[in-house]
Amino acid sequence: MRALNYYRIDCIRGRVPLIFGAILVLFFSFIFSVFTDVGFGFSCCYAFFVAIGYAGQPFNLEARSESGFLDMLPATKKQRVIGRFLYAITGVVFAIVVTCAVIGAMNISGKEVPDYAWPFILAITGVTLVIISIEVLVLYSVGKGKSQQLISLIQIVPSFVMFLGGQFVAEQLEEHAGFDIVWLAEHQMMAASILVAVGIVALGVAFVFANQIVQRRDYA
Repeated sequence: MRALNYYRIDCIRGRVPLIFGAILVLFFSFIFSVFTDVGFGFSCCYAFFVAIGYAGQPFNLEARSESGFLDMLPATKKQRVIGRFLYAITGVVFAIVVTCAVIGAMNISGKEVPDYAWPFILAITGVTLVIISIEVLVLYSVGKGKSQQLISLIQIVPSFVMFLGGQFVAEQLEEHAGFDIVWLAEHQMMAASILVAVGIVALGVAFVFANQIVQRRDYA
């Protein structure tokens, strides 16, 4: 329960970029998928692109001067780390909801939903969880008091790697809609589910290491 309090603190501190980012994701995802020929893959990648940047936002907003106040709150360092990871996961959940809503909007508008849509959502969710795990762990390793430019770079680079890589994969799937690779055609959901499982494991491992890093410090 105390971990949720730290989650709320992160949400309150980041409410402006959170609301602004949510509006942008909703607007552009629906515009790209329903009213343009960009395709589902672009909209999906854009939503998860924002989710990755969103995960590191609390590190960008916090200041070393806040440590004294936060340390006075009744919670362990482990609970603070849990709250931070919950914040990161929230962006992923929101991206999943947006992409599912995009599929619904495409169906309503009469646009064709690609066959790879659901496996792609699962696969990109797993990849995003892995990226977020690494991102948050690196940000904890860097620690507070570092330059905003360095923290922003750690946020932005993984986001663009996933965005460009996801778009490339989506374009390849569009070009080979018949799935020339027989195994992929028959096991695409299983392969995507494995990626999700890998992402969840990566998140757990990152939490363990992040908690160890924080325990060695005088602040969380």
